[in-house]
Amino acid sequence: MSLARAVFRLRPEEAIALLFLLPTTYLTLAANEYARAAGVLGDRHPGGLARLGVAVTCIVVLAAALWLRPHSRVVQGLRDVLPFLTCILIYTNLHDTIGFVNPHDIHHVLAALDRTSSGSCPRYGPSASSVRR
Repeated sequence: MSLARAVFRLRPEEAIALLFLLPTTYLTLAANEYARAAGVLGDRHPGGLARLGVAVTCIVVLAAALWLRPHSRVVQGLRDVLPFLTCILIYTNLHDTIGFVNPHDIHHVLAALDRTSSGSCPRYGPSASSVRR
């Protein structure tokens, strides 16, 4: 099957998810490789590559299931949920690599705005103790 035919067999929501997933996955891989090569940057959030591996495995298994049993209710149900799960993967890719793209953290500014506007600061990020008071 040609690439064009495979793309045009996707539903619109699957094509849009794929359109955003590919660059964010590349960014995650590039950021991870840079962090390892530089030796000064640790993984911002461990497990990013493992999560990508699991996602790719799930997509391959679903593609095989669609090819073997295209009319199965279970396979169709999984296909309906896949775009939502892909959106979560895109979000976590961006969350993990935003420090690579823009290393200037403004967390303390956002926390101060929250305290000023509402009198409290919700927990952001890895630990609430990292918030400047």
